[in-house]
Amino acid sequence: MKKTMLLARKLWMLPIFCLAINSQACSPRQDGTRVGSQTEKLKAKALDSTRTEDEITATDYLKIGDTLQFNNETYHLRWSAHPTNPYYTQEYFPQGETPESYHQMFTVSVHYGEEITPKLAVEAKVQELNLRKLTDACCNYKVINNGDDYLIDFLVSQKDEKNPELLSIVEFDVHVYRQVTINGRKALKLDFYSHRAYGEDIMPFLQNLTETRAKTIVEMGKTDIQCH
Repeated sequence: MKKTMLLARKLWMLPIFCLAINSQACSPRQDGTRVGSQTEKLKAKALDSTRTEDEITATDYLKIGDTLQFNNETYHLRWSAHPTNPYYTQEYFPQGETPESYHQMFTVSVHYGEEITPKLAVEAKVQELNLRKLTDACCNYKVINNGDDYLIDFLVSQKDEKNPELLSIVEFDVHVYRQVTINGRKALKLDFYSHRAYGEDIMPFLQNLTETRAKTIVEMGKTDIQCH
């Protein structure tokens, strides 16, 4: 596992060139479902892991549609929540993948109101990740600011429950936070891409992550998911 950790840390020391956040359209999800996060634990309780892809239904609260396009791939709405009055979140997955176990996910979250700005949201995420670094040797992040928009990309991991010397999951995520107006209402919007690797696929995933990371950040900067 030591070799994996060193590779993961080295990736975030590399400079990134020509990465610009496109200041068009939408933005942030306030909590950001992470490996082992409370949101993910709550979601697991609401999901029956025995269900097939066709049996999973979700509500399109944000009127995005049952599918969205990202990086030349179609993602399908598989999970959504409206836990509080100002907050909505929707998760999309490639064909054949489900919320219970996925390799790629695209999430759109909206928090109505003006009290949470993109700057405050990314600062909260940074604080969360700094705490995680105390127990997650793979954890690392980088923040990019373009005007009022903020992008943070980061890597987190989860140890194997049976063998703590091994990793069971490594997850690379990109969050883009923007202030938007939807039907006359101010809101904070998060576009959030997640890519996971499991078990023996972790090392090849990390070895290719430098190129994947740069391309994903550029694509996320250009992504314009409209909510209605």
